[in-house]
Amino acid sequence: MVSNPHRYRPERTTFPSRRALRLLWIALSAIGIGCSSSPAAGYRGGGGSGGGAAGAGGGGAEDASGQATPDLGTPGCTPPYCGGGEICDPVTLACRACASNAECALRDPTQSACVAGTCRAACASNAECASDPAGSVCDGGGCRPCVADVECTTGAGVCIDTAGGHCAGTAEALFVEYDPAGCAGADGSSAHPYCTPGAALAAVTSATTVVIVRGPAHDPIAISTNLGGITIVGIPNATGAAASVPAAAGTAILASAGVAHVRDLALVAGTASVSIGIAVTGTSTELSLMRVTIALGTGLGAQVAGGGLLSMSDCVVENNSVGGLRVDGGGYSIGNSVFASNGYGIDFTATPLPFPPPSSIGFVTIVDNAQDAVRCDPANVQTLLGSIVAGPNDGCALEDSATTVPPFDPARPYHLTASFPCPEAAPDQFPVDDIDGNVRMVPVDCGADQFVAAP
Repeated sequence: MVSNPHRYRPERTTFPSRRALRLLWIALSAIGIGCSSSPAAGYRGGGGSGGGAAGAGGGGAEDASGQATPDLGTPGCTPPYCGGGEICDPVTLACRACASNAECALRDPTQSACVAGTCRAACASNAECASDPAGSVCDGGGCRPCVADVECTTGAGVCIDTAGGHCAGTAEALFVEYDPAGCAGADGSSAHPYCTPGAALAAVTSATTVVIVRGPAHDPIAISTNLGGITIVGIPNATGAAASVPAAAGTAILASAGVAHVRDLALVAGTASVSIGIAVTGTSTELSLMRVTIALGTGLGAQVAGGGLLSMSDCVVENNSVGGLRVDGGGYSIGNSVFASNGYGIDFTATPLPFPPPSSIGFVTIVDNAQDAVRCDPANVQTLLGSIVAGPNDGCALEDSATTVPPFDPARPYHLTASFPCPEAAPDQFPVDDIDGNVRMVPVDCGADQFVAAP
């Protein structure tokens, strides 16, 4: 479903404030993390072109003499130096992004690499960037933050969010890989992984906050203590089998305390109507999902209750016999996700959310569900923005959303075969990209996918 399963968008470390629906939040700022961008990497205003010039800062910086330099684009600097790794343009006498290594070397020989518009220290390999605050990846002669797991050629091999995209070091990660013969000598290292997620979570410390599930897990995941914020990442095993967690007759991932980020996992194998893919509960509990597929067959895809907070971006919730998502006394921020071929799509119960104003959901695709596409109690009406909501709507509000099913690509489920603009063409707020990381353009397409013509 996701064209680049290792694309990263920085994951959130805190949940966004619950603002009015048209001000859907920035998420994993992370994410990407991105996980990972939709609600996970920010929304932008309709008709806008996106971010500003590279290197822009607020309030100016200091030059080499300690004197304040002007903001980016404001005249008043002295060539070639500007603060923040910028260049003082010799013609305009205004700070700007660098354009070449040569002008960076002239500005400061110790920061001779121009990377993403900023002068940085030169490097020759990722190994030299392992402890560089500018980032973990050597690119264009200088260190920069990682944006994808595949770029992390050192350490644990995954890109996480700690002050930007950061390649997790070997000592930061604990590995999990089920072995039916047992895991003698398991210590959580890549060579000697734990057999179960529970063993890895029991070993988490303030220095090891990344749990990497390699291939199919044999046991569910239970996050029942506040571990100070952990990241759980799924990667294929040596045979190429994707990372997955079974629900069986229980819950694949149960979060009842703390803050956690989960990405690139499949939740599978429900065996009873009480089976649940994701369950979030408890007022101190925050769980964010990115590129997670929930396809139990039998059971409920996801549930948030008891004041818990659930964030979902770039997720696919399909083929769950009971339903896709139930919101019952919890908070949520959901975008760029698909709810298809479930019992029902999304059920917002009568239980009031634990805070005003309401949570946020937008740019989701809800199709082909056996019962209602969406349900809302009259006393707790929720609004979906910029979405495709096909099927019975029991009391929910739709804004700039479509109610018909567009043609989908049979080779790429839930992906458009042509542009499918929202009714108003450009909602006031929309994600910067779609479920695959493709940049959203005006006219903005409804649902999780933004149509991109083949090259």
